[in-house]
Amino acid sequence: MKKKTVITAGILGVLAVAAGVWFYHPAGKVDQEILSRLEGDYGIPYDDDMDDEEYYDNECFWEMAVFTKADGFFTTKPLALMIYDAEAGEPGLAGTIINLDADTMELKIDDRMTDKDYYPSGWDIETSSDTIEFTYEETEDGLELTNHGKTFTFVKYQED
Repeated sequence: MKKKTVITAGILGVLAVAAGVWFYHPAGKVDQEILSRLEGDYGIPYDDDMDDEEYYDNECFWEMAVFTKADGFFTTKPLALMIYDAEAGEPGLAGTIINLDADTMELKIDDRMTDKDYYPSGWDIETSSDTIEFTYEETEDGLELTNHGKTFTFVKYQED
């Protein structure tokens, strides 16, 4: 009887560890070649169109960072995408990139770095899985992200 209890406890322990690993490292495929092209800091175009609704949303200008290495400020673990308020520096949306292919990107939301009431309007976080999926298009000077028909354009900053 005691042996069965130990075996059962051992099996439950292994299952708990496996569930933890899956939760913190969800299955997915990230195309490393695409990721290396997307890595960097992005902002809005600085021109006469800055006041257009395309760039100004939810009372702020959104900037974005895609990074593959740990960053001292952000708590989101790489591979990560973060969209934040350029003027206030407040995080809006952040997550670990769990799927990335030729036209789709999926993030596992980082609750510590995401304000679910304050991120680009019209976008929708899938509450049952705590993920958000984008279609994206690489443009000549940046990236367009679309979720639920709402597209935001980001210009990639050039390194000096």
